Amino acid sequence: MAGREEVWKHSRHEHGLRLREGLPRYRCSGCKALGADVGYKCGSCPNFVLHRPCADLADEYIHTLFPEHPFNFRRRTRLRHGCDACGKLLRGFVFQSSRGMRLHPLCMVVPVRFRHSGHRDHDLQLVVQDEGIYKCKNCDWQNTKWKYRCSNLDCGVRLDMNCAIVDTLRLSEYGITQVYKPSKLRRALGMTAEVGKVVSSAMVGVTPTVIGGGVRQ
Repeated sequence: MAGREEVWKHSRHEHGLRLREGLPRYRCSGCKALGADVGYKCGSCPNFVLHRPCADLADEYIHTLFPEHPFNFRRRTRLRHGCDACGKLLRGFVFQSSRGMRLHPLCMVVPVRFRHSGHRDHDLQLVVQDEGIYKCKNCDWQNTKWKYRCSNLDCGVRLDMNCAIVDTLRLSEYGITQVYKPSKLRRALGMTAEVGKVVSSAMVGVTPTVIGGGVRQ
């Protein structure tokens, strides 16, 4: 798809930015999350690209669910903080509210209600209240942060913020399943799960022998 040609002099970068479409997978220079297809590219810095929300959002933003507490743009946080929506570490651009809430730009602009490609029967509604641990229907990871819940409560479908962002931006078409870098713990758990699968597959058909109260294969 042909790129658009307007050049925008943006306060968040020293050079003009050009809105492009059909971009391959990239990491946003602003919020440090993955993106693809649409983004603002710098003509002078070959590796500089911003998500559209990271460029388009005003310095002060009113969130639909928090109209009394405006969010203000920050280039980064002074200390290490996690996003209040998804729980992932804030590594770059962030919006912070007057009540101390911090959100990734992508978490800021996700729709309050949408229909997921893997659950087309009902709409999913954004829920920000803490309802304890839940398991994401799409990726099976457990979470306690913001989620999308099926409007039909009998379904029991829950979706985490990462999977909602991937679906609404259609990033899976570019091989993206995680927009933010997974934590060390999550990477370790993923590696452990893969090792467990390999071990389990290798042990199929092996009869255990009990010796001295223990089990030896």
